[in-house]
Amino acid sequence: MTAEIALLNRKAVALAADSIATLAGPNNGVIKTYDSAEKIFELSRNMPLGLMTYNSTEFLQIPIEILVREFRKVFDDDVTKINEIWPKFHKFLQDESKGFSGLGKHIFSNLDNLVSPILKSLQESTNLTSELYLVNKKIDGYGRNNLNGCNEDKFKKFCRNCALELLDNKFPILRSKLEQHELPISLILDLIIKIIKSRYKTSEYVGLVFAGFGKEDRFPSLYYVEIDGFYFGKARVIKSKTVAISRNKLHSLIVPFAQKLMFDRFISGIDDKYEEQILQILHNTTCEVLDDIQNLTNVVKDKIVQNTMSIFSRDLLRHKNSTFLENISFVDHLSKKDLAEYASSLVELSSRYNKYTVLNLILLGEI
Repeated sequence: MTAEIALLNRKAVALAADSIATLAGPNNGVIKTYDSAEKIFELSRNMPLGLMTYNSTEFLQIPIEILVREFRKVFDDDVTKINEIWPKFHKFLQDESKGFSGLGKHIFSNLDNLVSPILKSLQESTNLTSELYLVNKKIDGYGRNNLNGCNEDKFKKFCRNCALELLDNKFPILRSKLEQHELPISLILDLIIKIIKSRYKTSEYVGLVFAGFGKEDRFPSLYYVEIDGFYFGKARVIKSKTVAISRNKLHSLIVPFAQKLMFDRFISGIDDKYEEQILQILHNTTCEVLDDIQNLTNVVKDKIVQNTMSIFSRDLLRHKNSTFLENISFVDHLSKKDLAEYASSLVELSSRYNKYTVLNLILLGEI
């Protein structure tokens, strides 16, 4: 239930995070949380550069805080732009992987975590051919990650044996179904390659937020990247983005990470979950009202519902954008101290909401 945020204006960038970490049990069930996790780190003693992490607390079976501490020892902080730090950190991770004697088992574990939910759905399907088509189409919809150039030869070298072992150990029924339908095993292996090269992510992804001032930066900026597993000698990057303050356009910005529900609710006036419920209520209400009107054809009813939903969604988006702009407009004028206090307050708000939500679920016996 991590809550983290970055606030930027033309003077500074403030990073704030809670210290909650969650230990997951079988099937991603929560078994324990502790309140002592370190998530924000100073990268340099010479330059204002920081790193914030979110979601998983480990990568390559090493706690992130240890990786960061070791990275600082070798970090060349001659950085002109913030987005130059990630390639240096990635090179550091590659060097770490070379001395990792258990990398093979780690790749198997990564692969298991990544593809097992999808292979399970295939194994349980009643129409394997149709399900394979739908799954491939779904994975295509995620888009490609940084491993897009990796070919079948690299897959054979690094992952093929792990993939076959996974099929034999966990999905023997799926292999039997393939034989029954006279389908080649290559269909599943090709799907696994596609999943690895897609932006589909697991619950074990690691978020890294690099922020501060490079040598050529007049204003602060941040670069965040999400990595999920280590394949073909590279970290699997599923998302990355640079956010920079400028003189003419962005004077200030609020960027939430991980659990964003309360941030969205406070800053935009509504969160995605609540918006989805409102839209569903509007759809159901409109359909119910139209059903009571006689002499309306189904075509006309569908057109009215479609137009109503479209207009409402447009106006709701305008309201969200207006509320967001109102809430970040004063961030531009905050001092460094006030910027830090505001970021801390937003994280505290989200943390308390998460805490009391969990307590309520425990009282209800749902967890």
